[in-house]
Amino acid sequence: MKKKVSLNASQVAIAMVVVTAVAKILGLCRELMLAHFYGAGVVVDAYCMAQDIPDTVFATIIQLVGTAFLPIYSRKVENEGKLAGDRFTSQVYNFLLMAATIMIMFCMLFPGAFVKLFAPGFSQEATELTKYYLRIAVFMLFGHVTITIFEPYLRYHGSYLLPVFFGFFQSLFVILFTCVSFVTNQQLLIYGVPLGVIAQGVALIWFAKKNKEYNYIPSLQFGKSVKEVFVLAAPILVSSLAFRLNAFFDRMLASGFEAGSVSALRYGHLLLSLISAFSYSLIATVVYPKYNKLAATEDYEGLSRTSRQSIDYSSILTIPIMLGCMLFSLPIVRLIFERGAFDASATALTSSVFFWYALSLPFNGVVLLIGYLCYSLHDTKATALCSTLSVMLNIVLNFVLSHFMGTQGLALATAISAIAHVIVLVAIFKKKHPNIRQIFSVKNTLLILLASVISVGISYVIYTVLNSTMLSFIIAVIIAVILYTVCILAFKVVSPTIIKDILNFKKKQK
Repeated sequence: MKKKVSLNASQVAIAMVVVTAVAKILGLCRELMLAHFYGAGVVVDAYCMAQDIPDTVFATIIQLVGTAFLPIYSRKVENEGKLAGDRFTSQVYNFLLMAATIMIMFCMLFPGAFVKLFAPGFSQEATELTKYYLRIAVFMLFGHVTITIFEPYLRYHGSYLLPVFFGFFQSLFVILFTCVSFVTNQQLLIYGVPLGVIAQGVALIWFAKKNKEYNYIPSLQFGKSVKEVFVLAAPILVSSLAFRLNAFFDRMLASGFEAGSVSALRYGHLLLSLISAFSYSLIATVVYPKYNKLAATEDYEGLSRTSRQSIDYSSILTIPIMLGCMLFSLPIVRLIFERGAFDASATALTSSVFFWYALSLPFNGVVLLIGYLCYSLHDTKATALCSTLSVMLNIVLNFVLSHFMGTQGLALATAISAIAHVIVLVAIFKKKHPNIRQIFSVKNTLLILLASVISVGISYVIYTVLNSTMLSFIIAVIIAVILYTVCILAFKVVSPTIIKDILNFKKKQK
């Protein structure tokens, strides 16, 4: 009989880090190849705008529906069985496909209206090329719909790695058509985008049918549960729009400062996004289906324990990284960006912004994890309210702090609003959900902070003593990791057996 290797939660997290790293590298190669062949000009402007239009108008809403889909799907499966869950999945999927079809028809018939609305400053040449690209790119909405529904579907049923693997299709198709279009005709450039996204969606639905026995039901009946998805998604949309507004005000104010301020914010935020992708975002991806299963069965003790553990693991990753990024912001930015036109002055400005952005890192993790906990409990109003208040605070602080600190004040305002967001969200959550006794451990958080201060502090002293060279930075990072691991184990924040769990692959009978 065949043997099947199963992964425990720790192994899944490690594997997802590796797969995500490969995906990020592949995505970076895709962007570098586009820049190499086409540089910065009309073709790339049209190419990017043709993707931004359907993303802005529709794809964001699709993704938010996907977030709201999982809590209701979980309840359906737990209370009525898998067949009822598949019927509900098909109904939501069919509705989104119908909506995507309508959107595609509008873009096919009136591409000029969309281009004029989103890119009024484009030249005639850029406008015509964008209209052509948009008619092709908009078909990616079919892929987005499939990905939005079947990624959470597969994760709920225990498949975490394959959805990330299937994401490689998009980068591979884009790379292929970038090369082909450069050699033959630049109009072919855009075809890689919809083909890659649709291929990813087809792979997901194929795997769901083959390995998870998904039963597609061609039903256009939209019952109470489908309506509930969109009711649940509406406050999530408010949260998303609030953060987009926040980013808009940051860029608007930064445009009034010294040259390079907007770019510094962009690069600082990019670094923060990369760190989040390998830390709390991965934890949230793994734990969200579990939240929904526990909430569906009203296992509040399990929710409390899982929330506490997930926030502990998020803090273990983000608190030392936060301190490290703040103390080593200059060498980090220099290592990653300083080459070519990105000179020492750009490094200094970006590192000063990144210093304050880094302060928000662990708080962003807590907000995301508690937000997912709220969604699993069908409570999206709390997160929408907190997001709105956080953005309002951030806008006020932007004006005040930027007056004294310039661009750095904008980043500090973001960090302070993230801290306030956590405080308000925790207070509201405890009041609304008293059945969940403890969502995070204050003791463990303080121990993690102590271990981080000791390890990162000692490594920074070593870095300074060794004359602050790039080699000394690498040495300091290695020492910090070793010291931090020893401290975390010594303080018993995590058990030493976790290492054994990661390395212990169990064989199961198929």
